[in-house]
Amino acid sequence: GGANGDLAFGSNSSAALIQSWNSKPLVLNSQGNDVGIGFTPNANQGSLQVYRNVSGGAPVTSGSVDSNQVAMLAGGSVQLSYGVLASGTGWLQQRNTANFATNYDLALNPNGGSVGIGDATPSTKLDVNGEITSQSANAFRMVQGSYGSFWRNDGSNTYFLLTAAADQYGSYNSLRPMHISNTTGGVTMENGLNIAASSNLTLTGGSISFTAANPTLTASSYIGFPGGIYASGGTSYFQTQTQFRNGIHNDTAAYLTIAGGTSGDTYFAGDVGILNASPTAGYELDVTGDIILSAASPEVRLNSGGSWLAGGSNTMYIGSSGTAGSAGAVLTVNNSGALVCSGGACGSSQNGAGTLTVERAIVAEESTLATTGSITVNWDDGNQQRISGSTGNMTIGFSNATGGQTLRLVICYGGTHTVTWSPTIRWAGGTAPTPTSTNAKCDVFSFLYTNGEYFGQPSLNF
Repeated sequence: GGANGDLAFGSNSSAALIQSWNSKPLVLNSQGNDVGIGFTPNANQGSLQVYRNVSGGAPVTSGSVDSNQVAMLAGGSVQLSYGVLASGTGWLQQRNTANFATNYDLALNPNGGSVGIGDATPSTKLDVNGEITSQSANAFRMVQGSYGSFWRNDGSNTYFLLTAAADQYGSYNSLRPMHISNTTGGVTMENGLNIAASSNLTLTGGSISFTAANPTLTASSYIGFPGGIYASGGTSYFQTQTQFRNGIHNDTAAYLTIAGGTSGDTYFAGDVGILNASPTAGYELDVTGDIILSAASPEVRLNSGGSWLAGGSNTMYIGSSGTAGSAGAVLTVNNSGALVCSGGACGSSQNGAGTLTVERAIVAEESTLATTGSITVNWDDGNQQRISGSTGNMTIGFSNATGGQTLRLVICYGGTHTVTWSPTIRWAGGTAPTPTSTNAKCDVFSFLYTNGEYFGQPSLNF
């Protein structure tokens, strides 16, 4: 004993005892040297060295005795045990002192500081020099704000997942932002992909595939394809105005097909040039070359419901109104190459200031007039006209002749008659002819109208 405390030695039924008294701590080797428990301490390997001969194994999960435990630190009912596996790997286990089936959490540096694994100078909370392995499907959770996020490997795919709001440590929600196929390495974005304006998405090979029925590519202005775009198979739809700045070309066939809308019609809002890169303004169709209409009965309308050109069997019809075809034609080019005027509409009102050159014949239908009395021959109705079965006296006048016209009037008699000419006619020989007086005979009078005068030549008694 002593004034400053006593050191007592003793024993009980289970252990030998060393005990300090008078609330004094027990200090071993306060002047230096190591302390060994269970063996002679090795020099320079720690001031307190503990040895226990164990066969090695995992920490037990029941009871309060663990033969694989080498040392433990206890506080109240909680102890931190240290042991070794048979392989020599050491282990730490926080557990209940009296019941090893109850385990507790272990916090490293709860008040701050970093932890290094394989790194003597950690610079972050956990600094690992080497690979980290997780054998759980869910691993590497990040928590911030109201959400948690983590990686999940279910054996088939590896997912990046999110929790529900305010459930940062819970399971994943219904969203699947991204997953990677463990077998192919293919990446799937299930909730869209946004690329910042200053960034690019680069494909070094392969293709982009859409499995949705009608996927869309959306941009604030337009989407550019500097290297071109190739659409193979199916149909490409453009629901908005489409501009092709360098033309449209079919490089696999002899022609380009434009199918039109659901009605079969195709609408062009501006002037169209065919073999003409600069169509004349105001001419909706400007063609350099030939135009062939290959329908059985093609039709060209010059205005809505107005003049038209129509084709038949080796025949072309020209009309000014109504239904296109032979019935409504006023001018026909038949299969013999003849230009035939019909319907009484080829008079001076149709004549222009130009010249009509015909390599074959122009045939105007003959117009039949009244047989007696005052008769006006309207040369708009044709350049050949006929009076048949005349039975009385006639006064014949002319109208609507055009300078340069050659005109012919045939008179066939059916009874007593006289003929008086109301216009001034310059007859050959200076004398008006006397009509044939015999019934059933015909006279033919030919006229040339020029400079406002008629020059006449009779051919009588046919």
